[in-house]
Amino acid sequence: MKITTKEIIKILPFEEKFRNGLLDSFDSLNPDQKYHIERVIWNFYEALYNLKLQENIETAMINVRKGNTGVDEDFYGKIKKQTEEEMTKSFYQGTADADLTKIRTKLEEILSKTK
Repeated sequence: MKITTKEIIKILPFEEKFRNGLLDSFDSLNPDQKYHIERVIWNFYEALYNLKLQENIETAMINVRKGNTGVDEDFYGKIKKQTEEEMTKSFYQGTADADLTKIRTKLEEILSKTK
């Protein structure tokens, strides 16, 4: 499944009014604003993906140590696939409010330049 910037915006835990405003104005932003917003959104998504991947690797390593599973040539590939599936099903919820506030502030600054 291909994930788009707008799909990520839809699942971010933003206030509904802010999310809807961002989605409504996204297509009409100038290229510079759209670029900066996409960078912020995708950097955030990548950080969340990496956190989830690390969590899954740690869980898999614990299972290996307990003898519940073995390590084969596709060990990390399976973990990456599992992480990708989890990220497409639901967005990682363990993000600190402070990080969301910073992201929202940055996005609001970019959007305010259009007005």
